[in-house]
Amino acid sequence: MIRKRTILSLALLATTAACGGGGGGGGAAGPAPAASSTPPAQGSTASTNFNNPSVVATTDANGNLMPTMAADPTSQTATIAGDGSADNPATITIKVPGISHTFITSAGQLELTDQTFNGSTPMFNTAGSNLAMFKDGDSGVLVTDNSGQLSFSNYGVWSHTDANNKVTVGAFAAGAETSAADLAALQNSKATYQGSAVGTGSTGGQKFNLAGSFQGQVDFGARTASVNLNMNAINPDGGQTAFNLASGPISMTGSRYAGAIAGNGVSGTTAGAVYGNTAQEMGGVFSVAGGGTTAIGAYGGAQVPATH
Repeated sequence: MIRKRTILSLALLATTAACGGGGGGGGAAGPAPAASSTPPAQGSTASTNFNNPSVVATTDANGNLMPTMAADPTSQTATIAGDGSADNPATITIKVPGISHTFITSAGQLELTDQTFNGSTPMFNTAGSNLAMFKDGDSGVLVTDNSGQLSFSNYGVWSHTDANNKVTVGAFAAGAETSAADLAALQNSKATYQGSAVGTGSTGGQKFNLAGSFQGQVDFGARTASVNLNMNAINPDGGQTAFNLASGPISMTGSRYAGAIAGNGVSGTTAGAVYGNTAQEMGGVFSVAGGGTTAIGAYGGAQVPATH
């Protein structure tokens, strides 16, 4: 069984994590890429000038998350390699200032049935989610897609603990973005995407995890995208409450979008992209706050075949 403190979330964040590469990073409670020197104000439209859609999170003296969307293209990069086979294991490398951490997802995977609070409530196998948690030594934790449906992208949240027990956390979405030429060929079509969402947050110093389902829509003719996240907030005592977020149509620039998202008394921003040569996949990140609650996370999914 894993220990509660190795579970992702602010609780997970406060955990021991795993590290593949350097050390550093400030305390945090949620997944996050490197911070921008001049991040946009909370609730403002996120910059589309990102290397990968990403979120920055730090914590205050009480352990509450204080996230902003990353507006700096160098703030975080997430690189995916390998096909997941025994000879070519899938790896995800996260780089932010002071940290370079490579997670090998074929090693150290924790069974979903062991990811529980109080030995009963599955942490990430809830509310329609399909996620897996990977632990790298004592300094890194990654929660990412476990559906087997994504070939061009991935998303997730991660936690890194340095030698001084300072925690940095982040959320990312990354992959092979759909080119302008390929998008042009889709200009008269629409697409629906389904997948999972994962995140972490805090309310008045109380940490919680987020897990659930993602649904996205893209209108390639109107060049808009929308996001719906139906998640559960999972508390340390095992209790779960609905935590749903939704956006209206968000304008797209090329393969990317960035705009407002809100729900459950919180509001903020989401940023993401479509991936693959025919936009087969969609993924992004979110950062929300309100009423003493703060949360960040990531989501992604594959295109649902059209029905006639």
